[in-house]
Amino acid sequence: VLPYFLIINLYIFFENQKVDNEKLYNRILIALIAGSMLILVFFADNMRGLVDMATTISFLTAPALALLNYRSVQTRISQQATGLPESFVF
Repeated sequence: VLPYFLIINLYIFFENQKVDNEKLYNRILIALIAGSMLILVFFADNMRGLVDMATTISFLTAPALALLNYRSVQTRISQQATGLPESFVF
């Protein structure tokens, strides 16, 4: 299952296009697995480098992820995507 903010932002970015959710999910999953395996193979002998890289990436991506999360919470499309009444959508 994709994170909530990612689902909402995919609806925003592909507003007028038909998106096959299963294919998109499979592509994201394959990219995640391939990237994880590549990172583990590259840093197998240097765990300190792995921790340093993970810390750097988390600090660099946190603002972008926070912005995406904020947009997903504030947009009206969250109501349409979830099907919940407006009072339940924060």
